[in-house]
Amino acid sequence: MELMQENAKLRDTDISGNGICISCNKFKTRKELAWWHRWSRRIKNICLATLNINAQCHWCNFTTWPRGDKIASDRVNAMYDSNLDRKWWEWTAELLRNMKSDYCKIWYDGYWIIGEDTVYWTKEDLEKYIEYLINDNEIRWKWKDFYSPSKNRRKIWDEYLNS
Repeated sequence: MELMQENAKLRDTDISGNGICISCNKFKTRKELAWWHRWSRRIKNICLATLNINAQCHWCNFTTWPRGDKIASDRVNAMYDSNLDRKWWEWTAELLRNMKSDYCKIWYDGYWIIGEDTVYWTKEDLEKYIEYLINDNEIRWKWKDFYSPSKNRRKIWDEYLNS
């Protein structure tokens, strides 16, 4: 999860680490941004969706928390969905919403069912996905002035595979 959030941070920022909040659509500095999930990362089939992790300012994120104002929360979430559809494609928010509701209906350890399709995440699938994320991270961070990796993910991954 940490690697996916890091990749989203590198994807959604300029060379200095500044970017646009997906909810309020305002330019924010690196310190004003967080990388948050539109739908909870505790939902297993959405936590692996990179489309679900986007730059959001701390104020908008705090507004959407359960203890926030319901009207403001609904407004911020609607803006998030609208901008999500503009950022990726027209039906991205609906896709994530369907993934969430399908998860709530049927979840089995190791795979989930979405509509008519069964999606399996085997250990090999996850290993390939992690390898992809590490490669993506290594390519992206070299182009950012604000960023240097806090962990050598390649080394950690190689040690895991060789253990």
